[in-house]
Amino acid sequence: MARRNERCPCGSGRKYKVCHLGRELHPIEDRSLWLYHKMVRFAREQADDEIDSLAGVLTDVMGEPSLWAEMIKAPLISDVVLHEEEFEQGFLDGRLSTLPDDEVLLAQQWMLVDRTVFEVESTSPGSIELRDLGTGEMIEVVNVDDNPMSRPGSLLIGRPLPVGDIYRAFSGFMALRPDLVQAALSVLDDKDPDALMELLGSMHRAPEIRNTDGHEMEPTEVTWSLPDGADVAGALGRAGLTDDGDSWTLVRDTANQSNALVASIQLDGDTMLGSTNSVERAGELLELIAEHVPDAVHLSTKVSALDEFDENDPPELPNQAEMLANPEIRAAIEAHMATYETEWLDSTIPALGGRTPREAAADPIAREDLIRLLASFPEVDDGAVGMSPARLRAALGL
Repeated sequence: MARRNERCPCGSGRKYKVCHLGRELHPIEDRSLWLYHKMVRFAREQADDEIDSLAGVLTDVMGEPSLWAEMIKAPLISDVVLHEEEFEQGFLDGRLSTLPDDEVLLAQQWMLVDRTVFEVESTSPGSIELRDLGTGEMIEVVNVDDNPMSRPGSLLIGRPLPVGDIYRAFSGFMALRPDLVQAALSVLDDKDPDALMELLGSMHRAPEIRNTDGHEMEPTEVTWSLPDGADVAGALGRAGLTDDGDSWTLVRDTANQSNALVASIQLDGDTMLGSTNSVERAGELLELIAEHVPDAVHLSTKVSALDEFDENDPPELPNQAEMLANPEIRAAIEAHMATYETEWLDSTIPALGGRTPREAAADPIAREDLIRLLASFPEVDDGAVGMSPARLRAALGL
C-alpha cells in the first residue's frame, strides 16, 4: 500500500520506488490462486473449442442443452481442459521465462495431480478432510464452504491441488452417487474428457421412472364396449383377474417384485375400462381380454405422459392409519413387508455394484457402501409399517 516516494515497508529506510517497487513477492500460498487463474485464462484463450465441446457433451447427456452457455463458464470444464486435455504443459511452455521459479515448481506439481473420487471423513470450519478412494490417502482441503456435499460420508469427484501442506479445491467438487464409484474410478483412470462429461451428466439427468417390469411409466387406459348379456365376470375370473368389489385386478410376479398389481378393470354398464402404468402392460391386457372376452369391442387406448398430471392436484390416497387399525389388514401388510425384506437381502442392488446385501456384508470394501445405503433409508415411525433399516442391519449382522 506504500506510495512511490514513501519509505519502503521492508524497513530498509530507502524510498519504496528504489527499494522493492516492482520486486515484491507475496507468499506462494497467496499467489497460488493467482497462478491458477492465469492457467484458467490461458485455457479459455487457447482452448475455446475444447471448452465448448465438453460443455456440449455434458448438457446433452443431462438433457438440458439450454444450460450450455452457463456450463462453458463452469470451473470444472476449464480444469478438465487444463489437465485431461493437457493444456497445463502448453501454459508452462509459454511462461517459463516470466513466472517466478516457485510458481513454475507449483504448476509442475499440479500437473501430477489427477482427478479422483473422495469420501468426506470429517469437517471443521473452512476445511474438510478427505480420503482418496483410489489410494486411501488422507488430505485436508481448506477454504471450503459448508454445504450438503461436505458432510461426512459424502462422495465427491474433484482435483484439489497441493499448496504447501494443505490443498485447495480451485475447480470445486461434484457429488457422486455410491453406485457410480467404480464407473467413476474407471473413467478417471482412462483420463477421457468426453467419458467424464458423460458420467457427470448422467448424474444430473432427470430419472427415468419405470415399473417393476422395467417398462417406462406411461399411464394407459383401454376402453371396450360390451355386448348385452355377456358373462364378463366369469370371463375375467377365467382370465386370472380377481374381483376386489369395486374393480377387477390382475396380479402376477414381475421382474423385480412378487405379486405385483399390473392392471385393473372397472365395469360400467356396457363399458369396460382397463388401467395400467405402461404401454407394454396395456398390450398384455388387450391380449388377455381378446382371448377370454372375445365379444368385447376395443374402442380406444389412451397413453398419458407423467408430466401431464397436475402435481398440485394429487389423487386422494387411502388413510394408512385407518387401514392399519384393521388387524387383518395390518397383519397382511406386515407379512408382505417381512417377505419383501427377506427377498431384498438376496437381491442384486445397483448401489452395491451389483452385489446382494448379504454378499456386500461379507466384503470388507462393499460393506462400507452397504452401511451408507442403509443409513439413507428412513426409519419407520412408531405404529407405521414399512421397510425397517434396523431389521435389515440385524439380519446382516451390522
